[in-house]
Amino acid sequence: MNDLFLERSRQNLQAVELLWDAALYDASANRSYYAVFDAAFVACLHFGVPIVPDHAKVLSAFCNDLIARRKVFPAFMKKELYDLQQQRIRADYGNAAVSKYIAQTSLKTAKNLVSTILEKVQP
Repeated sequence: MNDLFLERSRQNLQAVELLWDAALYDASANRSYYAVFDAAFVACLHFGVPIVPDHAKVLSAFCNDLIARRKVFPAFMKKELYDLQQQRIRADYGNAAVSKYIAQTSLKTAKNLVSTILEKVQP
């Protein structure tokens, strides 16, 4: 299952850039979140955290177990992951579009977080 979600994370990162380049900022922000969500799920599996691919459970396990308790990942990731989630919710359900700036920030954040996670879970 790790390989599947790892590939999804990589594909989502590619999609983020393509969508941003096409000025599809809501979709880009959405995929930014999913790129990191998939990588966080892989990290939980890699470090033996019993988990299912459920948003609340993965985010809680990643933040509480791998960031706060075990300190596998830096503390700043919790806020950035939360921010990406909020932008995804805004992109999917909000009454205003995600701006170019927010989408670009989400893209950069997603690249950074996925890279940080992959450094720990790949040999």
